[in-house]
Amino acid sequence: MNICFAASRVRKVNRGSQGQIMRGRLIRWVLSAVMMLSVTSSSSIYASVIRAEIDRDKIYLDESVNLILTMEGESENVGGNPDLTGLRKDFDVLSESTQTNIRIENGVSVVIRNWIFGIRPKRAGTIEIPAIAVGGAKSNSVQLEVEEFKGNVSEAGADLFLEFEAVPQNPYVQSQVILAVRLFTAVDISHGRLSDPVLNFATIEQLGQDRRYQSKRSGMNYDVIERRFALFPEQSGTHEIPSMEFSGVVSRYNATTLQTEYARERISSEPVALRVRPKPSGYSGQTWLPTSELQLSDSWKGRLPDFEFGKPENRKLSIEALGLRAVQLSSPQFETDQSVRIYSNTPKLNTVQTAGTTVARRDEEFIIIPGRSDELTIPEFRVVWWDTDEDREKVAILPEISTTLASASTVASAAAAADDSIDDVEMASAQSQVAPAGGTSSKIWMWISFGMLLMWSLTLAGWHFSRRKPASNPTQDVLERDERALSIRKSLATIKRACRDNDVSRVGTAMLDLAQLWWPDRPPRNLIEFGLRTRDGAFELELRNLDSRMYSGESSTWDGDRFWQELTKVRKDVQAPLKNRRPGFLFGRTLKPSEDLWFDRDVAAD
Repeated sequence: MNICFAASRVRKVNRGSQGQIMRGRLIRWVLSAVMMLSVTSSSSIYASVIRAEIDRDKIYLDESVNLILTMEGESENVGGNPDLTGLRKDFDVLSESTQTNIRIENGVSVVIRNWIFGIRPKRAGTIEIPAIAVGGAKSNSVQLEVEEFKGNVSEAGADLFLEFEAVPQNPYVQSQVILAVRLFTAVDISHGRLSDPVLNFATIEQLGQDRRYQSKRSGMNYDVIERRFALFPEQSGTHEIPSMEFSGVVSRYNATTLQTEYARERISSEPVALRVRPKPSGYSGQTWLPTSELQLSDSWKGRLPDFEFGKPENRKLSIEALGLRAVQLSSPQFETDQSVRIYSNTPKLNTVQTAGTTVARRDEEFIIIPGRSDELTIPEFRVVWWDTDEDREKVAILPEISTTLASASTVASAAAAADDSIDDVEMASAQSQVAPAGGTSSKIWMWISFGMLLMWSLTLAGWHFSRRKPASNPTQDVLERDERALSIRKSLATIKRACRDNDVSRVGTAMLDLAQLWWPDRPPRNLIEFGLRTRDGAFELELRNLDSRMYSGESSTWDGDRFWQELTKVRKDVQAPLKNRRPGFLFGRTLKPSEDLWFDRDVAAD
């Protein structure tokens, strides 16, 4: 018996040691798997990613468009050249340029490489730009609409002419009309100016920045500068948009004299007629909304809050429409019953201008308070609008919502409990009013009197100290302390002078200096990253154009005045507005030196 017991004990010990060994191996295996997974996930953060985009999605046949490929990843993963085999099937590749930037993220060098291809379609129709492979990665595909030009080119064969177009030419009143004016040039231009359309029957505003591309008309190759406007006619009937005018200095090479000749020229386009239709008589909406697309959405997205009797809940409704201004959007229509009360807050209106259209948005918050009922019915919200593409009325609807509140007995008991608590508070208040004055109340009044005396003494001391301290000039104080603000003003003055002189190289260098002042902790390394940092699409395109001009040496057609105007629009959004500290108590007035002082002063270029 003793021998058997000892053998059994030995077997148990061996099993226990084997279990510990197995558990140790399992733990080591799990730790190894976790480490491998973390390494794989960390490396995947910087895996190569390729994005493809075009600067225009609708063009005419024989016009070029810029295809931009952006590849981002670790240096060892960003390599090779794009495979354009599939692209050349439907497009001619006219030009190619590359840009490379490097930034450090978590100790890892991340490379951003841009390829910019000038491509021209070989046919009309909807053409898909296929996915382009670079190394082992592929980009997304992009669709491009190509139309045949059906207008009349009265200046065929000329080396400089204007083209003016309005789409559509028979719009509804208050709907959007896109005006496009194009300057075709086969010669070099300097100090050029394009007039703005002046109308008395419509409001008009420019869309985005000027576009630049190449085109072929009547067998000649042209550089094209296109400017777009959004027009909203306010009166129905037939109206004429006056012709656009361009004036500038043109340089031409004279093969006879072997010299370049300069001449000032002025050219005009043909006027455009609009036949504006009135609002349809059968339109049932309270507000006239002619648009190609309208969406109505709310913040609940199907997940309702827990409604309680008398407890307010907020519901945010958003209306977004293409080709309208935010001021045209009105509050959604709804009807309520006794089960709910609905109140509206002040709406937020926003109109965004893109390169091709305007986008209007209205955000409005409604306060919903359930009434004295078991059932809560939130009414249907609706917006009536007119689809300009299908030429018919449509309705955007958020459907009615019905839900159940707490039972009537629960509501009654809650109300009774609330009434009892109010009665208890009123009784306690009445008892405190008739209680006899004792020693406790006398001590309280003594301490209150002592505190008021102390506060009066501190106020008198602070007044005396502020009288003895000499007054300071707040503006002079800020100017002396804020060296960064002064440096920013000087840098802006340098940029303004360089823009006036159309000096591309000097503007580019000064912009990088300004970037060091705007973001001293982590300044952008180049103009492309500068544009991404501003989060302004129009100004980003201006900086891309400036960057390409700096390295190509082509600065004859660069417009410094327009660049300065875009910079003045962007600069106030980069940093927060000027803020001062409040006057200090007992220690005189203090003023915080601000890095944004240059917002409130003009930038002198002389």
